[in-house]
Amino acid sequence: MSTSDPPDDIESEAWEQWATDVVEGTGFDADLGVGLARDAQRVARGEMSETEYQAKYHDDVLEEFGVDDRPTAPEPQAADGSPLPGVPGTGNGERSRRSVMKTAGAVGLGALGLSAVQQSTRSAATQTGDDESASDVQMGMAINTDRCIACLQCMDACNEENGNPAESLWMAVLRYEEDDYTDNEEYLTRPCQHCSDAPCETACPTNARYTREKDGIVLTDYDQCTGCRYCEVACPYGVNYLEWAEPDEANSFEGDTQVGDRTAAGSAPQGTMGKCTFCAHRQDSDDEALQGTTACEDVCPVDAIHFGDMNDESSAPRQHLANDIDGQPTYKLLEEKGTEPNIVYVGNEPSATATQVDGPTGEDEFDLVRERHGRNEIDLGSNEDDD
Repeated sequence: MSTSDPPDDIESEAWEQWATDVVEGTGFDADLGVGLARDAQRVARGEMSETEYQAKYHDDVLEEFGVDDRPTAPEPQAADGSPLPGVPGTGNGERSRRSVMKTAGAVGLGALGLSAVQQSTRSAATQTGDDESASDVQMGMAINTDRCIACLQCMDACNEENGNPAESLWMAVLRYEEDDYTDNEEYLTRPCQHCSDAPCETACPTNARYTREKDGIVLTDYDQCTGCRYCEVACPYGVNYLEWAEPDEANSFEGDTQVGDRTAAGSAPQGTMGKCTFCAHRQDSDDEALQGTTACEDVCPVDAIHFGDMNDESSAPRQHLANDIDGQPTYKLLEEKGTEPNIVYVGNEPSATATQVDGPTGEDEFDLVRERHGRNEIDLGSNEDDD
């Protein structure tokens, strides 16, 4: 983990201090953000109900933001008590996918191996009778860390594709060592995990962070985002970034920023939150050759990244997991958090005692920097002037 990543234990003083430091600079209520973030992770782990979570913070969220559009809001009901269709912008339309997944008791690859991939939203919808409220498509990735050579081309391609400034690294390649007295170099390629139960979405007061029903991609509506950074402290993976750059430095994105009816593609405008979008603009493109692809997958020289529908046996990630891993172990990152991440890793899972170390090198070649405005640097490579 990098110096800017959250401490693992949300009950610790270190985590609370980290979260407070992140939110305080925004001008929004830091205590509220810390509480929303911590309890969003508790909701994901099943330690707090959505009803309890909603009630606990409703008044404070209304006072701070003037609205409370969190996805834990009660579903609108008709006079007979039946649920009404979700209303765009209220968060209610985005809940069904998570609710269906939770009801079905979806399980992860870390526990059951490849068979867990087949626990899909398709089967979940069938079990609950809710096959119209949630799509049977769940986009995700299989990332083979044993193949990764830490060339950083995925990071460079991500920034170029999305028009990000050099410091907004939505994709990260982290190097770590295990406490096993070996000199083996281990790498972890870490984009957003596009969780089916995303604490970042749960904690967002304005419903700017949302999950697309049609494909399960977690996105940010830049027009709705306030830059409060509550999503950042709610995420256990450290993948959210507040865009500090001036508009003329960022936003060199040349594609369509609209995905569906929201502004959610390309670099985040100044003062809003950005993260990996699974190249949502490609998924919505009229060019069929771009659909089902990502920039990072395209450039990987060792075929370590496989993107596609995790519920489709013929998709690239499912085919890789079924045919190309030669008995290697698989896991999902921090699966014990209950977030239901949709990236499956092939290779050895970093242990609890793994330590990130300097490297890999290569930022200079691709004009990538670790020094981010208003933030601690992120440990992604070797710099000669490191302290």
